[in-house]
Amino acid sequence: MAYLSTDDITDKVAIPFIADPNTDIQVYLDKGDAYIESIAQSRGVLDFTKIQMPLVIELKEYGLAKLYCELFADVMNVNNNEAFEQDKYQNKMEYYKSKANDYFKQITYEMIVGEVKDLTDRHANSFDLWRA
Repeated sequence: MAYLSTDDITDKVAIPFIADPNTDIQVYLDKGDAYIESIAQSRGVLDFTKIQMPLVIELKEYGLAKLYCELFADVMNVNNNEAFEQDKYQNKMEYYKSKANDYFKQITYEMIVGEVKDLTDRHANSFDLWRA
């Protein structure tokens, strides 16, 4: 199912690639959709028809962040880029990779399907563990 469209691409650096004849933007939209289904599956949603439409903002932003990571990683490795452009794309890729990781930690089953499971007497929490 298509969750993302070209209208969702709002990053000013990514927008020119929508009309670029050398870039098939649909490939990246499909990858973003696949990442949305992948995180849904990892959260226990095995039937993708249960994914609530419209998507909650965190899930949509996760898919877009992964789309941007893939796009900027591919564009960064094009041979005819100037050094400044490569740095720009790398910085964007790193930024969206960080955003995707943040959204990955926030997204829950309930957010994906739009319903709350009965979790009486249960507690779940995720956090980063740092060791020295």
